Amino acid sequence: MKSINITTTLLALIAMLFVSCDSNKGKVEEQARLFVAAVNNKDKATIYDIYPDAKNIKNMSLPDSIVIGEISVEKTDSSLYIASIANTRMQKLVFEVKGENAIVLKDTYSVLELDSAAMELAIQTGVPVKEISDLNISKLLDDGGDYLTHLKMVYSDQIKGGLVCEDGTYTWNRGYGAVPGSVTVHQSIRNAGDVPLKGSEYNIEFNFYCPNGTAAARKMVESGVDLEPNEATTLTVYPGSGYVRACNNKDFSWNVSVTYKNLSPITTLLKYVKFTGKEYDEYIALKTDNVIKEGSSDKGDTNIEADSLNTEVSKKIKEFYIKYVFGGEEVTEKVINKYCTKKLSKKLADDYEYDDGGYAIWDFRTENQDGDSEKSGVTKIESIGDYKYKVSFNDMGTNAACIISVVNEGGSILFDELERISE
Repeated sequence: MKSINITTTLLALIAMLFVSCDSNKGKVEEQARLFVAAVNNKDKATIYDIYPDAKNIKNMSLPDSIVIGEISVEKTDSSLYIASIANTRMQKLVFEVKGENAIVLKDTYSVLELDSAAMELAIQTGVPVKEISDLNISKLLDDGGDYLTHLKMVYSDQIKGGLVCEDGTYTWNRGYGAVPGSVTVHQSIRNAGDVPLKGSEYNIEFNFYCPNGTAAARKMVESGVDLEPNEATTLTVYPGSGYVRACNNKDFSWNVSVTYKNLSPITTLLKYVKFTGKEYDEYIALKTDNVIKEGSSDKGDTNIEADSLNTEVSKKIKEFYIKYVFGGEEVTEKVINKYCTKKLSKKLADDYEYDDGGYAIWDFRTENQDGDSEKSGVTKIESIGDYKYKVSFNDMGTNAACIISVVNEGGSILFDELERISE
């Protein structure tokens, strides 16, 4: 008799569990239908009551309507349910059940709509839009997000729109009596692209500075000029008499960058970059495997030849080491400005031990630069996150390493910080 009672009790409990599950599924389906009806009726109060997070999404919008179809509900874990709508877009609603009556829409698939530019960028860079939830798509294509930062770094040269800032020169005079001295900068720019550039679309930004600190840094912005393909012009800029002493001390330099007016990062990328369609896959590969091995025979996603941010940084680091750190080529101010930020160039100038002025390129090597071998070279470059790269190298027989941090300044990848570490 006891055995029969126990069996009956267990069956009752199992039945209660099934009823409970079915009850939740029914409630989720009801909420899904309410949400669809609210969207179709433009009832934002009900929409945001069911889907509170939708109010905080800036780069996506609610659809004009949702085509209703058969709704099937599937439980994914202890509290999440997916309501799938059988329509042409195969839209999905992800609900969280909190207690008996609290059912909240947490995310959606193919429901919210990107603006046309963001959708075009997603398609051209290979983002699998239908496989990623709407909230994650929103984060992915946010102007300040990692993905757009990655694309801007990878295509830093292209997003200048073909505008090349070539070598500049400057003249100066000390002044005489009550007449102050002056500095005049002549900066050549050229449209190396295939399409005309309108001056109203961009500005040229000058960042004047003194590597040895003779005078404070100053930024000046000059309006762009109309340029046909292959056309060049020279801008004349007057940074002020405060740099006269700096010019006398040969402590005057500047960086030039291009800023486009009224163009969002997405619009700029779409306008100037020809994408391969593999950018998203390469971005994911970088997030999951950040190691780049020089000379590797692996032809997978982490091959050094991959078109990625790590490739660009690796190429620049390797070039710098081959030519200047180990190659002994002359390190001029122009060279430093090509590879280093003002902060790092000042540090290298401060570390220089001689009176003739220069840069302590030996900071990129070991302290003991005499070894048993005449050969030196980079052996490995490894991304360690946060735009920092561990550079392993052999310095005349001594294995060593340093960490180089990079930044994007005016569309150019520059070394910003340098730290020696033990290998």
